[in-house]
Amino acid sequence: MLEFALPGFTFLSHFLLTHFNFDLSHYNYIFLLIISIGMAWRHFLQLFVTPLSSALAYLSDSFTCRIEVQGQDSIYRYLMYWVVHHRSMTRAKHLLASNMLSVGGRYVHIRASLDPSQDDNEPEYQSGDNFDEWWNKVIKQRQTQPLHFIPSTEEHHFLYASPWYSWCFWRWIKFQRTKSSEDTYVNDRIVISCWGLPLCNWGLGMLKQLLAEAQQTWLDKDQDKVEIWSARGGAWHPCDGRVPRPLDSVVLDQETKAGVLADIARFLMNKTVYEVRGLPYRRGYLLHGPPGTGKTSLCYAIAGHLKLPIYVIDPSSSSLDENSFRTLFSELPSRCIVMMEDVDCTDITKSRAPGHDKNDQNMMMSGRPPLTQNGISLSVLLNAIDGVDASEGRILMMTSNHAEKLDAALIRPGRVDMRIEFKYAARDEMESYFKTFYSPLHTLRHVMQIQHGDRVPMITSGDVDRLACDFAAQIPTGQLTVAELQGHLLEHKDDPQAAIGNLEVLLQKTKTQRDERVKEQLKEQQVEMKKEREKTLSKEIEMERRLQREESPAERKKYHLRSRGRIGY
Repeated sequence: MLEFALPGFTFLSHFLLTHFNFDLSHYNYIFLLIISIGMAWRHFLQLFVTPLSSALAYLSDSFTCRIEVQGQDSIYRYLMYWVVHHRSMTRAKHLLASNMLSVGGRYVHIRASLDPSQDDNEPEYQSGDNFDEWWNKVIKQRQTQPLHFIPSTEEHHFLYASPWYSWCFWRWIKFQRTKSSEDTYVNDRIVISCWGLPLCNWGLGMLKQLLAEAQQTWLDKDQDKVEIWSARGGAWHPCDGRVPRPLDSVVLDQETKAGVLADIARFLMNKTVYEVRGLPYRRGYLLHGPPGTGKTSLCYAIAGHLKLPIYVIDPSSSSLDENSFRTLFSELPSRCIVMMEDVDCTDITKSRAPGHDKNDQNMMMSGRPPLTQNGISLSVLLNAIDGVDASEGRILMMTSNHAEKLDAALIRPGRVDMRIEFKYAARDEMESYFKTFYSPLHTLRHVMQIQHGDRVPMITSGDVDRLACDFAAQIPTGQLTVAELQGHLLEHKDDPQAAIGNLEVLLQKTKTQRDERVKEQLKEQQVEMKKEREKTLSKEIEMERRLQREESPAERKKYHLRSRGRIGY
C-alpha cells in the first residue's frame, strides 16, 4: 500500500536497511497516518471547501455593484482627480510616483491633466522687477513642485461616506486601475465597486453618487474653461481646457457679432420646431476671410460664452479613414461645436474643375473607375456633415482663408446656413481694440517701465480713449489684420505712445510682406495650373491609347470629336 501511495518506498527502505542498518518498516504506521490525513483533506476540499468557495464567489459577484470608466472619457479625469485628492490615498500601500499619466491613449503631464491650476501659482511679474531674478524664481518653483502620487494599477480600498444613504453612512469602495490594449492605443480603465443590492439600487446608487461628486469637484475647479476634444485614431480624446476668450476681445463689428450669437441662440432654443417640421437639427457656419482676422478666436469666444464643448477635427489628417471619420461624426454629442479649421487647405474640399466630371465620365464609359483620393473623399465628408447617420444638435464651424476655393456642395445651404466674412480691421474696431488692450483695469499698474528705464506715470481712461482715436486715425481702413495689430501692440505693451509713433514702420513692413505673399501665391497658382494641364493631357493620352487598343475605328473617331467638344455625350 505504501508503495502504491509513495512510489519508490520499497527501494528506499531496502537501501537504508542495507547501507545504514535503518529499518523504515517500524514507521509504516506513521506514513500510513500521514497519507490517510492527506487523502481525507483532499476529499474534504473537493466535497466542501471548493463548492463553498464557488458559492461565496458567486454570492460576492451577485451582491457586488461595479461601474467601469474608460480612459478616453472625461469622467476618467473627474474620478482620477477626486481619488488623487482623497484622504485615503495618504494611507495607500502602493502608489505610482510620476509626472506623466496615460489619458485616452496619450501620455500627458499630471500637473496639466489633473491639476492645471498649479500653473496659475507662478510668481507674477511686477513692473520694475528685474527679469533675471523673476525668471529664476519661476524656474525654481517649477523644479521644486510637489511630487505627484496616483493610484497604481492594482486594487485600492477606501471608505466613502454618502449623505444620501443614512442606513449605511460608510461603505468600502474598491478602486482598480487596469490597462487594456484592444486597439492601437493603450487606454487606462478604472473599475469602482462595492457591496450592495442591485435590485434595490443599494451600492450602485452610492457609486453613482461618488461619480457625481467627482464630476462636481472637477467642475468647481475647472468650470470657467472651455472643454476641448480632438480627433485621433478614430476616437475623441480630451485635451486640456482653455480659458475662454471674452467676446469683446474679438475684433468684429458689433452687428455681425450680435447676429451670429442671436442665430445660435435661436437654433439652441428651437429644437422642438425642427422636430415638428421634420428638419435636421443641425447648424453650420462658414467663417472666411484673410489670415489673422480672428476666425478661430470667434469660435473659442462663442464656445466660452455659451459653455459649449469644442470638438476639433482635421479632414486631411493621415490617421483618419472613411470609416473612422463617419464614426467620429456619429458619436458627437448634442449641444457642441465642431470646428474644422482651414478647410480650403485640403484637396478634398477644393472646387472641382469644370472638366472633372467629364473626365470621370469618359473613364467610366471606357470601363475604368474614376480616380479616387487617398483617405477621406468629398462624398464622405458631405455625408458625415448631414447624412442619414449624422448627429443632431451640433454646431459646425468651418474656417477658410479662401472661400472661393471651396466646393459648392460643401457650402450650400443646409450644410452652411450662415457665412461670416472677416475683413481687415476697420477704424472703429482698431479703436475699440486699442482701448481694450491698454485698459488700466487689465494691464497698467502703479508705474510703467519701458525699455530705457524711464518711469512713466500711469495713464487714465481718458488718456487711453484719446490715444485710441489718434491710433485709429493714422491707419487707413483695411490695411491691418487683427493678428498684425495685436503683434504690434504687444511689442509696445507698456507704452501706447510708442505704439502710435511706430505705425509707419508697421504699415511699411506689412505692405512688403503682403507683396511677397502675393508673388508666392501667383507662382503657386501657375504651378497648380501647369500640373492640372499635364494631368488632363496625360488622361487624354491614356484614354486615346486604350481606345486604340480595344475599340473600333468608329469609336475612336467619336472619342476624338468628344474630346474636342464638337459633339455631346
